[in-house]
Amino acid sequence: MGMQVNTNFYYNLDADKQSQWIQFWQTCQHSHLRQHLLYGEIERGMGETPIYAIGEADGRIVCIGIFSIRPFFFSKKLSFKAECFWGPVFDDIEYAREFLLQVKSYFNKLSIGSIKIYPYWFYPQAEAVESMLNELGFANKSSAAQQGARFPTGLIDLNHSSDEIFASLKSKTRQEIRRTSRQGVSIRAADNWDKANKFYQYLRRMNRQRNLDSLSCKEFKATFEYILKSGELGVLLVAFYEQTFLGGLWIYRDMHICHYAKYVVIRQPLKKLSNLTVAPALWWHGIQWAKVKGCRWIDVEGYREGLKPYHQQYRLFRLKAWFNPISTQRMGTHTYIQNPIIYAFHKAKRFCTNKLDATKGMPYKLKTKWKSFKRKHFAGNNNG
Repeated sequence: MGMQVNTNFYYNLDADKQSQWIQFWQTCQHSHLRQHLLYGEIERGMGETPIYAIGEADGRIVCIGIFSIRPFFFSKKLSFKAECFWGPVFDDIEYAREFLLQVKSYFNKLSIGSIKIYPYWFYPQAEAVESMLNELGFANKSSAAQQGARFPTGLIDLNHSSDEIFASLKSKTRQEIRRTSRQGVSIRAADNWDKANKFYQYLRRMNRQRNLDSLSCKEFKATFEYILKSGELGVLLVAFYEQTFLGGLWIYRDMHICHYAKYVVIRQPLKKLSNLTVAPALWWHGIQWAKVKGCRWIDVEGYREGLKPYHQQYRLFRLKAWFNPISTQRMGTHTYIQNPIIYAFHKAKRFCTNKLDATKGMPYKLKTKWKSFKRKHFAGNNNG
């Protein structure tokens, strides 16, 4: 017999429920910022309909989840999917089992194609969660998950003093951090939209070139206003040389872990600064911010050790390797197919959209593959 959980669903929360939600979010060991109530407002502003699920047992909250839906056509009840970004949030797996059973029952009444969830759990503790989800019919369906339901990432340990962390970095990393300061580069939090918009425009340009998913301006602006501007739950660090924008780093946090979100640098002006590498200084400022906020770890959001220099992701992971992340794995996305017909229609639509978008990123992909090929086959000859 399962644990006794009573789950209620709300389109809006009163002040008392909001307070209880935040209190549970702050104390849960497996929380994520995307399950903070502020993100519900961001999604609402983007045309999504956030549905707040609260599971209670013995008079206290044991599970929460913001499930976002977007009704399509002219139906208020018909949606492709209900998506719970980096949630639901829970510490007790048996409570979560009953909570998710009631979630499935609720969304069955709303004609949802599928339920997509992302519990923020690391292995090996996540093995029990994965087993529970499989029993309930949730399966990993992420095309990006190369290792089944497991997502490889890295954690930067912040449980040491700043001096100890700095001393543990490679000499090249420390050198670039110091050189950034000596060159007169200013790194600070973006506290107004003009600074944030510079970051966004370059990020959008980079994502379009590489055929990566890009935030709309409306979504980024809402995220900046709700999350980043105050510097409390997130921060957008921007680097300037005099009036020239050099790059930026967007990170956010829950109560325990800080998360890497987006990063961009502008190479042309950096060439004029003796080929300065501004990334280490941006990340170092991010570490300082996370420590001030009491975070114990930084999740670099994707990491693999031992990549060869010719690998297409080598440069990205090399940047993260500069800060000595500990390799680990966390749960990937899990999907429950609620309505096979709606799900199949959504899958076909997504397939066509992805194929169409892929053509836009083809020049960059070909260029990247050619560079990887040259590094692999000609590096030895170039080194003599």
